Amino acid sequence: MISGRWREAVDQYRLAIKMKPNDVGYVMTLACLLCKVDRVEEARAEFGKAMGLDDNPSIPRLAVDALRQNGHFQEALDVCAKALKANPDDEELIMQKDLIMEEM
Repeated sequence: MISGRWREAVDQYRLAIKMKPNDVGYVMTLACLLCKVDRVEEARAEFGKAMGLDDNPSIPRLAVDALRQNGHFQEALDVCAKALKANPDDEELIMQKDLIMEEM
């Protein structure tokens, strides 16, 4: 269960996304908040939405980093693997994958 301020932040970003569903920044921020409070499946879904809205390579990199920093290593590897299928030469994702493997 999410405590007070975290819940409020999640609720506010959900409301913002209802008003601007294609705003990648809102979606990414919500995903990071969800990740922070261990709602990993919801976070992954939001990261997936963000990647569907914008093909900017920084989006999966940020998703992987957020998951990794919050201790969700397997989920980070899963997102990384999916992103590397789309862009196998992404050196930053390759480095992130190696870092995650070391941390596991």
